[in-house]
Amino acid sequence: MCTKDKMFSEEYMYNKIYNIAIQENYPNTYKALSYAREKHSGTYRKPSIYQKEPDMVEYITHPLTMACHAYALGIRDDITFATILLHDVCEDCGVNVNELPFDSEVQEAVALLTKHPDKGQTTKEYYEGIRKNKTASFVKVLDRCNNVSTMAQSFTKEKLEEYIGETEKYVYPLMDYVQENYSEYEEMVYNIKYQMISIIDTIKVFVFKQ
Repeated sequence: MCTKDKMFSEEYMYNKIYNIAIQENYPNTYKALSYAREKHSGTYRKPSIYQKEPDMVEYITHPLTMACHAYALGIRDDITFATILLHDVCEDCGVNVNELPFDSEVQEAVALLTKHPDKGQTTKEYYEGIRKNKTASFVKVLDRCNNVSTMAQSFTKEKLEEYIGETEKYVYPLMDYVQENYSEYEEMVYNIKYQMISIIDTIKVFVFKQ
């Protein structure tokens, strides 16, 4: 198994976060692992558009990768890990946020991370809501970092342009806001920002300036 395959193996990441939850006594994280895996069962990440027979990657690898990234950055908080693992459950799996069997802090953060365009919510309103909650703010930044890191292989040129535009308009200011208002995340967000800007600037050069 190559380094990349090991790093992003579902079982490797699941067991890593499972052991952290047990060792650190994180009850929400412990419960969220199996809950998120069950709810996302049978769903997959967007496949590569450059492979004739692209690998089908289980969707649960997305929140698991985020959780491992958060741990590597220094996160040691049950509510944050649980929110990371559950951040797409309501939006993608049809779960009502009020039915999430987790602490109210987790419910609140997941609710803010769940988009409601069907109810007339605008993108601006969505990000303004997230800013009010430090956990939701950090998880959104981490979520966008993970998506930016994989978008080049699965997005069309038009989707790349749209996603980069939203990131620059809303997520870059969100990162600045988190650094200025939630000091515990300042250095973590610096590392995330560095990664995201590097990837986006590289894509802009090679995709949009040819």
